[in-house]
Formats: sequence, structure tokens, C-alpha cells
Amino acid sequence: MRAVVIHGGGKALAFVRDLLADGIETYVLHGKSPVFATGYPGVRPGFRESLRRDRLDSQYPDPVTRPEEYRRFVLEQLELIRPEIVIPANAAEITALYPARGEIEAAGIVFPFGEEETYQSLRDKSKLHELFPEYVADTKVLEGHWYQKPCLQTSSKGVRRVGVDGKWVLQREFVGYGVGYETLVDKGEVKYRFMHRRRREIPASGGASTARVSYWHEGIAAAAEDILRRAGWTGFAMLEFRQNEQGDFTLIEINPRPWGSIQLAIDSGVRFPSFAYRYFVRGEQIPCPPPRADGEVETRIVPYDILTGIQYLGRGDGRNFLDALSVWKDFHWEIFRPLDRRHLLVNPLFLYDGTKEFLKSLASKIRPGRRS
Repeated sequence: MRAVVIHGGGKALAFVRDLLADGIETYVLHGKSPVFATGYPGVRPGFRESLRRDRLDSQYPDPVTRPEEYRRFVLEQLELIRPEIVIPANAAEITALYPARGEIEAAGIVFPFGEEETYQSLRDKSKLHELFPEYVADTKVLEGHWYQKPCLQTSSKGVRRVGVDGKWVLQREFVGYGVGYETLVDKGEVKYRFMHRRRREIPASGGASTARVSYWHEGIAAAAEDILRRAGWTGFAMLEFRQNEQGDFTLIEINPRPWGSIQLAIDSGVRFPSFAYRYFVRGEQIPCPPPRADGEVETRIVPYDILTGIQYLGRGDGRNFLDALSVWKDFHWEIFRPLDRRHLLVNPLFLYDGTKEFLKSLASKIRPGRRS
């Protein structure tokens, strides 16, 4: 039993932990640092040494700027490793690998994603309001640059040029909190499902979460499953919604790929990586665990969540700031698990590289914005 995961961030750590726990030999290809990939204890030492003798590499070319080189690299490594399944975890890696899908599957390797046309359609935010208008907030698709002007202003005060090159989406703000419906589907039929609610995001007005909890809402689940059924998607997917205190919700975006908070689902019993291996490779379907109650399970990306709490303090939200500092509370550490001896090498390396990237992101997003 052998799998390859393409991407070396927190998602890859979650995949490695879960696949290893199921006895599945795992190897990770990483686009930034070969140290990460060789640091993952995902293959037995003898097998790793044989791969080194065969000149196996782990650091792949940039799939965005060098897609053809990236595809050749991945195909060469797959020929050496000979896994039963390959799981690219990020959009760039998936998109660039689609043209090589035929070669991958001809080698007997599972590529657990649906048709490329469906994939591109679902991830295109400009099409969501056309495909699923009943679930999407007011949206306008614009191209080029526009001018924002006050309706009754006679001077140039308040005039602002907005927009970017190419097509962009203008979506009405929906005040509320983020909810993610996570799933593994086959031709639109949901096989496994989970839901989470975001506690803290960076930026706080809506972005990547650093603290999240288990959650369940039947209305959101019904909407997500209707969307997936109509799309006929196969593979991983996370549908992002926003919900207000009254229970109303709107669809924000669809990510037809593995998602960043997948460790929360694994810690809650919905082991998407190993379930995907068993379903797509071995044809086994383990019963999906029942939904978890709101807040029953929580994960945080420590220490990044503490840095996120600083932004909340800047917005006047002292409660979230203090909660982010409370590392003694009962929650799961999402990436850095000091007591997990299998990842003592990986954790410090990821902490060093990941913290540099996170601080750069935080510096650009930490300015206070509108409350949501």
C-alpha cells in the first residue's frame, strides 16, 4: 500500500499522519524545500534508500511558471515510487497535472479528481452565481478597471479607481462567520462529509482560519449536497459558506480539492485521506462517522493563531485575543504536535519556514478592517 502526496505544507502533514496510521506507505513531493519531503517519515528506511540510489528527487518545479517541467518531474517520480494513488493537495499542483492524467491512470495510479472541465467550472468564482443562483449572494462579474464615485458628490472627493487586469468578482458583503462543508464525493454522490465553523480568521473580515471547531447545520448540508449532485463532481471538495446569527447563509466559493482545515475532520473521526485511499484504490467504503456537535472538537494552528489574535485586538476584540493566548485549553494542535515523535524533525523545519511566510502575510493583512 503506497501513496504520494504533492505539497509539503500543513495539509501534507495531515495526510501523512492519517495514511501512516492506516499502514499506508506515503511519500511527499514538495515544491519549495527538499528538506521537508525527505524529512517526512512516510516510507520505510530500506525503501527510501533504494529510491535515493535511483536518483529519486522530491523538490518539484513551480507548477504555475513551469507546468511542463512540473508534469515531467511528477511522472518520473511516480514511475520510481509506483504508488497506487497520487493526491496533489493544492490548486496549482492539480491544475498543472490534469494534462498528464491519462499517463498517470495508464500506469495504474489513481488520480482522485473529476473531469477537468467540472473542476475549472467549480473553482471559478465568476460562474457560481450562474450555476447556483439560489445559494449565492448578490454578485457582479466585471472586467478591467472601474471608478467608484459618490452618487451626489460634485467634486472629485471620494472618487477611487478599482479593479484589476482581467476578470474580477464583486460580491455583496454577508455579515457572519465562515462555515465549511467538507466532503469526498463520487459522481456527485456524497460518501463522507464533515462541517466546521471558523473561530478566527486572517484577515478577521474573512480569510484563512487559524482556529476552527466542529459544527453542523442541516440547511447548509442540504445546499452543499444539492450543488455537488448537480455538478457531478468526484473527489475532495470544500464548500465555503457564510452564516449569520439568524441562521441565513450564502455560498462564498467552492474548492474542489483538499482543504487547509482537514486535520479537524481527521481528529473528529472523518479520516478523509485514508478513507479516500480505501474507497478509490480498494473499493471499500467505511461508514461515515455521525456529525459532531458545535464546538465539540477544536483545532488551532499554534503559534499562528496567537498572531491572528493580535489582529483581533487591533479591531477591539479583546475576547478573541485572550482566547488565542489560552493554549492550555482543550483543543488539538493542528500542525505542530510536540509530543508526536514521528514528526519531531518536520515540525521545527515547518515552523521556521512557515512562520516567515505567515509573518509576511500578517504584515499585509493586520490593519483593522470592517467588522463582520
